[in-house]
Amino acid sequence: MRSQQIRPVIERCFLWLCCFLASISTAETEDARATQTDAKEAAAGPRLYVESTKADLGTCLHLEPLHHIFELANVGDETLEIQRTRASCGCVSELLSAKTLAPGATGQLKVGYKRTGQRMRRGSQSYTLSMFTNDPVRPRVDFMIEVTLANPVETFPEELDFGELAAGEVVTKRLDIYSYEKAIPLKILSIESSSPFITIHELPIEQSDLRITLPYEVVFAPKHSLGRFREHITFETDNAEMPIVELPVRATIPFPVEATPSMIYFGLVQTHDKYVKEVQLVPKSPEAPDIAKVACADPRVRVKLDNAASGRKRRMTATLSPGRQGGTVKTHVDVLDAADAKLCEVALHAVVRQSRQGLGILGLRPWQTALLAVAAGAVALASWRRFRRRREKVSAMAE
Repeated sequence: MRSQQIRPVIERCFLWLCCFLASISTAETEDARATQTDAKEAAAGPRLYVESTKADLGTCLHLEPLHHIFELANVGDETLEIQRTRASCGCVSELLSAKTLAPGATGQLKVGYKRTGQRMRRGSQSYTLSMFTNDPVRPRVDFMIEVTLANPVETFPEELDFGELAAGEVVTKRLDIYSYEKAIPLKILSIESSSPFITIHELPIEQSDLRITLPYEVVFAPKHSLGRFREHITFETDNAEMPIVELPVRATIPFPVEATPSMIYFGLVQTHDKYVKEVQLVPKSPEAPDIAKVACADPRVRVKLDNAASGRKRRMTATLSPGRQGGTVKTHVDVLDAADAKLCEVALHAVVRQSRQGLGILGLRPWQTALLAVAAGAVALASWRRFRRRREKVSAMAE
């Protein structure tokens, strides 16, 4: 009895399964027909086919050009016309085997790269070459060209940064000079440092399949506080393309004296006036030397020290006398101890505007202009009186 009840259910499930499989088969057949129809429609008219639109030209070390060839094909049933091309950079050039491709024909696009005026640019660079055709589906095709730029001579790191140091501390860093011309070994003709606190020692040469490495040991030993240290090391090489290689050197050696404010900013000032600013100078520690004097190399700025209210604090007064010339005043004030060692450096900045009051050519103040006008008027009046007396005298003699 129970088996008779289950049998109709099984038959119903089997019927549903058959209907489902039949529907899937019909859908696949319709999809195949639609695909064939689309393919026929896609082949109608000119059609450009490119297998790949990206190319990696590798590493460029010299001015010799690099090349890559893209294969082109017309898979349409009409003639494909290449109308024009446009490159994102003048260093990219192109050469077409033919500007028209018949149905089923193939062609080549030769892309060239030449390094011009990009010696300081390094690393991976990307460029685009756009091609415009009469393909109605894809009238524009962008070709991506990648190239890695490297100079014949490079330094690693590109900048030596010693960070923040204390006066008297000695720090050593390694510097590598890379030469990619293995056939012609690089020679360092001379090494110069712009600071006496930097010394360079040569290490044994290292060689790999890619390059030759000339390692150096750079020792930085500041004897006293320098504040923001910005100098460089210059290498003279026998390479014709890069005879000079300059490496920046950065460091910070804090001063033992703190200035408040840290910068003397006068802002916009007028000629022939005087402007005064005060700065508090405070030693950062009991071991810091005593402040003895201040100095400024700009003759328009006068600085002097005054005793502060308490302790070792000092007050500095800076007086700016712009004079007659306008322009920018950009200098600094050195705070020194008894041995002329620099304890602090205070930047000074001002913008001098030429005064329009008075006679601009002579640069006179208003009261000077008024005095000059009175004197000129008195001279003119005296001359007129002399002229009248002489004229009257002549008239009397004529009568």
